[in-house]
Amino acid sequence: MHRFCTFNNNLRDPYERKSMIKKTTLAALLLIAVSGTSVAAESEDIIKYRQNVMKAVGGHTGAAISLIRGRVDFSIDLEYHVTAIAKALADIPKLFPEDSDFGETRAKEEIWADRGRFEKLAEEAAKAAQDLLAMVKSGDRASIGKGFRDLSESCKSCHKKFKSRN
Repeated sequence: MHRFCTFNNNLRDPYERKSMIKKTTLAALLLIAVSGTSVAAESEDIIKYRQNVMKAVGGHTGAAISLIRGRVDFSIDLEYHVTAIAKALADIPKLFPEDSDFGETRAKEEIWADRGRFEKLAEEAAKAAQDLLAMVKSGDRASIGKGFRDLSESCKSCHKKFKSRN
């Protein structure tokens, strides 16, 4: 039984020991490099996802404007578009996790530096979208224009502080 519990005597050779240390160090460095690449890829993925969500909000907003202004038939489609906007704005802060502030993004560093203010403005936009949705569902056409302006101003206040123009 004793022979199964002994260590490999080859590692007692100084050259073997150095070789093993080099191999272990190389393996550790490769592991660190791979995990760093993974974090960077995840950050790029969340940035792309965030940009697509914001583009979707823009698309639904443009469609809603066309309906509100009567450029196309004012119909049940307005509720569809405003619902999509409200759902997208429901939890905007989760689209801006730590380590997603670099790469090809127009998100300013202030989002992470002044997180409390960012979350407050995002919450206000989400509430404005929910209020507009309630107006649309009620059919109160007179209030819909004001509700849409309130939502627009809420979005602009966040973009002004936290989105780069470049």
